[in-house]
Amino acid sequence: MGRPIQKRKIGQGSGKIQVTNAYFTGDGAVTTGSVNNELYIDRQRGSLQFIVKNKDGSKSQKLKLVGKASPAEGEFNIAVTLDDTVDGSLDDSAVYYVTKLHNKTVSCQPSADASGRVHLPYDLRTDGDNEVLADGFILANIDVQK
Repeated sequence: MGRPIQKRKIGQGSGKIQVTNAYFTGDGAVTTGSVNNELYIDRQRGSLQFIVKNKDGSKSQKLKLVGKASPAEGEFNIAVTLDDTVDGSLDDSAVYYVTKLHNKTVSCQPSADASGRVHLPYDLRTDGDNEVLADGFILANIDVQK
């Protein structure tokens, strides 16, 4: 499995990684994380396997991290925002999806497009300010729980 993700970055609480979408087995639909129903990683079970829970504790399952916009049953995704054009402007940010979490970096790609995969350091930003993004694949911005 390699080194697990640092526990201070996962779990329930302010400033920790927020899961964007999860498809819990048996639900019949994708659950989208929101302010009222935050989804979070509780524990790591393998390099791509995590226990994902919702804030009220009614759902908890081992799911696989996937780098696509619409997870299938038993999968979840984490969206990151990054500026993918080296043009001197920070107004062209794009949504990518995490394919693998590391302690200081993240591998991500456009939805289900492995040809566009990049490996970047990431920042856990609570203010949602895309202006912190450096121009041209330098820093990925992961949403966090509020």
